[in-house]
Amino acid sequence: MNGITTDFNSSRVGPRRVTASDFLTALFAPYYARGHRGFIEIRLIGGRGVRSYFFRSLETLCRKHFESRITHVYYGLSPREWREGKKDAVKWLLALWADLDAKNFPNGKEDAWDALRRFDLTPSTIIDSGHGLQALWFLKEPLVIQDSREVEGVLSGLAKVLNGDPAVCEIARVFRLPESFNVKDPENPIPVKVKYFSP
Repeated sequence: MNGITTDFNSSRVGPRRVTASDFLTALFAPYYARGHRGFIEIRLIGGRGVRSYFFRSLETLCRKHFESRITHVYYGLSPREWREGKKDAVKWLLALWADLDAKNFPNGKEDAWDALRRFDLTPSTIIDSGHGLQALWFLKEPLVIQDSREVEGVLSGLAKVLNGDPAVCEIARVFRLPESFNVKDPENPIPVKVKYFSP
């Protein structure tokens, strides 16, 4: 067993909540600290279709607020080297990830949480996306992607072991941004929040 608490419902991340800025800084700061100049993609889906915004600095991005209750808000897990959200714009890897959909587990998010707790490698963070859990394992330093198929093979392995979603195993993937809302049911927006954070 790793360092994650046993009970999903009573899990806390510490004395204060982890904000979207805290999360994005922990993920992207090592990339920018090494002089890289790529972009963080924020993708909004809903209402007026799909809109992507690209930020070249954490400082600029962290001044923005994306907590719409009518639009899905996503962030690119890997930096984009130019203003595009496709795979060919992704050259650096900052983390590995898995998306555990609650509907694929008999007891929903509680069982997904237990799968992550039993896994040998403790995630750096676990985010409750509303209808599942999104886990990330931050790398110690940015890794240049020499073969995207190799990286995607590792992501597929994580998904298989954890009963995660195989569709998220590609390098240009976006996940839900903490402090936004899952608005699949517009009448019942569910907050997206960090449940575990040990970057």
